[in-house]
Amino acid sequence: MWACGETSETPATDPLSTQSIAAVVASPTLEDPVAEWELQYLPAIETHMREGRLDSVIIVCQLGLQEDSTRIVLYNLMASAYATQQRFDPAVAALQKAVRLAPEFTEGWVNLGGIHTRLGKFAEAIPYLEQAASLNPNQSAAHRRLGEVYLNTDAYEEAASAIRSAMGSLPDDATLTLLLGRTQEKLGKERNALASYLLSGELDPGYLDAHARAAELARSLGEAHVADSLAAVQARLLKLTEADEEALNVSERLRSSLINAPEDAITHARMGGFFLYHDYLPEALALFERAARLEPDNIWLMNEFGGLLSRRGNGEQALDFYERSLRVDAEYGPALINAGGILNALGRNKQALAYFQRALLLSPGDPGVRFFIGVTYISVGDYDEARKALEQALSEVGDTSETVRQQIQAALDSLPD
Repeated sequence: MWACGETSETPATDPLSTQSIAAVVASPTLEDPVAEWELQYLPAIETHMREGRLDSVIIVCQLGLQEDSTRIVLYNLMASAYATQQRFDPAVAALQKAVRLAPEFTEGWVNLGGIHTRLGKFAEAIPYLEQAASLNPNQSAAHRRLGEVYLNTDAYEEAASAIRSAMGSLPDDATLTLLLGRTQEKLGKERNALASYLLSGELDPGYLDAHARAAELARSLGEAHVADSLAAVQARLLKLTEADEEALNVSERLRSSLINAPEDAITHARMGGFFLYHDYLPEALALFERAARLEPDNIWLMNEFGGLLSRRGNGEQALDFYERSLRVDAEYGPALINAGGILNALGRNKQALAYFQRALLLSPGDPGVRFFIGVTYISVGDYDEARKALEQALSEVGDTSETVRQQIQAALDSLPD
């Protein structure tokens, strides 16, 4: 198989962890742009955040705030680092300073509500989240968190209303659908709740809590056949972690992240990467599909999914994601190369050749692309064209890469005289 993916195989402990996930650095309003001086701090903050050096994040934010104590984005990032360290008092203080400076900063109000929710201070969280929801009626996270706190304060009608508002901005989401089921069950609408739990499990087949709640409710409603079928689903999922404590811990952490931020494609992607690593393909694909729907123009993400799938031997599914990436950007070189590699592996060499030739038009002096063309001509039995392509690749590679030069020479040596 030639060049079937751009990513390294994903470890069980941290799916999709190798990609830099940029910190949110956008200012809260158009009138509050990121200052030129501030740009010197943001890359450092992103690097420290990505690598888990939270004390360094806080220090860099503090340095930035010495330059200008009104920078909302720095307060927000500092609060995120404090909250991750479970230092909630300084996190709240930083966010309160941010929303005092910029009362329209919806994310700050959401985060304040989220911290209070995490601490079990549900009644205290409500005003923050109501403010966020009023500032931005289309902010799914604000309505979702508001629904959660209403649910935990026995305000079930209000909870259902808030969750449905969140679903308006984030339809077909398994987390929200399960939350709706919980409110329906509390309101005595057991049949509606069962339907919601079943739909949640259908949207996210790896969502063990959805299957468990559906099974328990189905049995209490006399739907034994439904409960029995769900028991089999639960048993399959539990097999993944029952003898692997590390997998259990990772699964719980990733699911917690997804529940906490179902609006973010990366939370679905990481949970999907976990399932794929353990060869739970249907569960992985559902989450990859969800991530792709949340960010349909993210060509890197779809190419990454293709790479993960190809490395686990799922060529057809990998090809689908590469082609989706190319539908967004027909000139995205990595997806062209990877699609060609998958097609070669699937024995569809003439189709592979077309992808490699498109890639060559974009990078006419790339010996690697010409090498792929050469080996594909070998696969279709056109040795004259293969020799031309490989000799050209050999002349182009020069001394730039000994490994590629050796691969090209080996392919040339394999040609019949």
